[in-house]
Amino acid sequence: MQGILCQLAVRCWRVWWQRLQCAPICRQGPYRGLQVHAGCHPGHLRRCRGSDCFFELFVCCHIECTFNFNCSCMVQELIAEGAADLIVPGVMPTGCFPVYLNMLDMPAHEYGSRSGCIRQYNTFSWVHNAHLKRALEKLRPKYPNVRIIYGDYYTPVVQFILQPEKFGFYKQLPRACCGSPGSVAKSVYNFNVTAKCGEPGATACADPSTHWSWDGIHLTEAAYGHIARGWLYGPFADQPIVQSP
Repeated sequence: MQGILCQLAVRCWRVWWQRLQCAPICRQGPYRGLQVHAGCHPGHLRRCRGSDCFFELFVCCHIECTFNFNCSCMVQELIAEGAADLIVPGVMPTGCFPVYLNMLDMPAHEYGSRSGCIRQYNTFSWVHNAHLKRALEKLRPKYPNVRIIYGDYYTPVVQFILQPEKFGFYKQLPRACCGSPGSVAKSVYNFNVTAKCGEPGATACADPSTHWSWDGIHLTEAAYGHIARGWLYGPFADQPIVQSP
């Protein structure tokens, strides 16, 4: 592929942090006005990633925490540096991950009847992605010679849960392959913050390819493989990376 295939989850040492004004600002809750710079240093490209959004969400302790978080400025910085092909990833459905399902106690009606995911947290992720896609749509006419691709994480993860057999996964509530049960009430998620994957007391399932969640936070290689193929050839990218001749 001609040009630079540049995913935003990489460090770009030639783009100075001082030129980016993309830090999220908490506007609700006890940390109102806090500007979050988690994991950022001068010379590192500010990463447009799910963990930034969710870090702020839990620091603010309020689902209505809003953002001054503009990924389009990062895209334009990369284009200015010569990028010709960019993949801009959305975020996954937060409410489906065992780490959050284990942490949060919500009323019964807040959980999806089929998925077991927390509805309002998935809505938060969906809205984030919708705003991101709209921002990319506005950028494309401005840069007609640059390919700006939206990489969809949300749809495949939802499909892993609702149609697991299609991907070779077990049909079950969101569950980490590697971990340990927490409280009795939440043992189904197999996530325990005091015995996470790789720590004493945690064990891995016999066949990770039967699970979409590896450790309650990250996906398994099998899940990432399905997403990668969907980005390369469709349908999990708004234009496949590999174009038909």
